[in-house]
Amino acid sequence: MGDPVYDVVLLLHVSSAVIGFGALAVTGWSVGAPGPARAEIERLRRFFRPGRNGPARAVFLVPVLGGILLALGHGSDVSKPFPWIGLGIWLVAASLASGVVWPAERQVQRLVALEPEARLSRGW
Repeated sequence: MGDPVYDVVLLLHVSSAVIGFGALAVTGWSVGAPGPARAEIERLRRFFRPGRNGPARAVFLVPVLGGILLALGHGSDVSKPFPWIGLGIWLVAASLASGVVWPAERQVQRLVALEPEARLSRGW
């Protein structure tokens, strides 16, 4: 049987990846959807309420917890390709989140917060 501390950190690592990347995917899907019908504005207002997307920020825990896993494994996996491939994928995803998804999310937050007349004048 494995080390219980390692197992807990592994569970947290996987959970933060699923929550963080899942939240980014849902946000990206919602931002990329075609212009909403008037009936969907309230749904969008709830989803894109002002503030930061907390669950998506869990993505920043993934490499931290991955590093802890490497340390807990006494460096046995450091020479293998999978941690470095995973880190590369994470860097691409975090860059897209920071440069594309979160700025678009802030723009949608501003648009859905506008009064109905202002939304209509912008094509909504």
